[in-house]
Amino acid sequence: MIFSAAPRAIRFILSFGVLACFPLLTGCGGYPELSPAAYELTVTLDNVCAFRNEDQLEPFVELLNQETDSGSLSSEDENVLRRIVQLAANGDWEEASRQVRALRLAQNQQAPRGEPVPRKHEHEHEH
Repeated sequence: MIFSAAPRAIRFILSFGVLACFPLLTGCGGYPELSPAAYELTVTLDNVCAFRNEDQLEPFVELLNQETDSGSLSSEDENVLRRIVQLAANGDWEEASRQVRALRLAQNQQAPRGEPVPRKHEHEHEH
């Protein structure tokens, strides 16, 4: 009995250790605070991943490239989105979907209470 419990205890300790170190590896919230343009891209990417739409991955990457080239995305925005795209491109749709939803949730939690995450159209009319 003692020996059968040992592997389970070791797995628990290792799992706990990995989870405890995760915030150190990814930052406090786990995901960076995104620019409004990057947030809009997460909405699109969420839909692509949720429907496992391989035909929309390439157009999404083209859109991501356009936003990057225009300077709308930081390198951090670009990197986090490309990592998720890579998961989907490798066929790991479930993990890609989980990560993009966690990324979106993190953005909503980072917004001040009562204020939505700013969207591109909210700032277009400001001078």
